Amino acid sequence: MKRNEKNPSYLYCTAIIRATEGTDYEIEKNELLELEEKTNQEAGCIQFFISPLNPEEKKFALWETWEDDVAFYEHHKKIYTQELFAKKITEIILFESSRKVDL
Repeated sequence: MKRNEKNPSYLYCTAIIRATEGTDYEIEKNELLELEEKTNQEAGCIQFFISPLNPEEKKFALWETWEDDVAFYEHHKKIYTQELFAKKITEIILFESSRKVDL
């Protein structure tokens, strides 16, 4: 399959997130890059990429490609994913996906 050709069984997600009020940008960035490293090792993860955007706005872009919805939901069950959400250091500004999924 060519890189720019979509696989219809894959789940494609894009998000814009930012640090919550009072969260240090560098701490958030390090936490997200650690999540990226762990997530890319998961079975079912095709791509999980985080890119820092404007540091003054404490924003990041996130691109995810999963083999299927099951892999997406399994990622959200991982301890490290749940621990990051529990810290409440990020908020989702925008989330779009190739088909409906619940966060």
